[in-house]
Amino acid sequence: MIAALPIIGKIDQSRAEMITGVVLKESQRLKLEHLVIDLSGVHAIESEGVHALLYTVNTLKLLGVDTVFTGIHPELALKASSFGDLNNATYCANLEQALTSLGFKFSR
Repeated sequence: MIAALPIIGKIDQSRAEMITGVVLKESQRLKLEHLVIDLSGVHAIESEGVHALLYTVNTLKLLGVDTVFTGIHPELALKASSFGDLNNATYCANLEQALTSLGFKFSR
């Protein structure tokens, strides 16, 4: 099963921790194989928020869930790259590319 999680607004430490709790619980309940996290609606993110999201990705990987990030803005990319290992997730420019990479076909 695949799920998409659009995040909108600001991500600070407390919000990121809340997202982590919900994502881990729901990924097990839904028996997810893939989670697409769309960050195109995020206008600000604190370093602690980036750290918490990467922690979530690493934990999901241990649970057998692959994570795909979409919509990453330059500010977020710079903060995330400073944390080092980003290899436990896949990165796509947008949701359509992410779903295509997971095998979905779109017709126009």
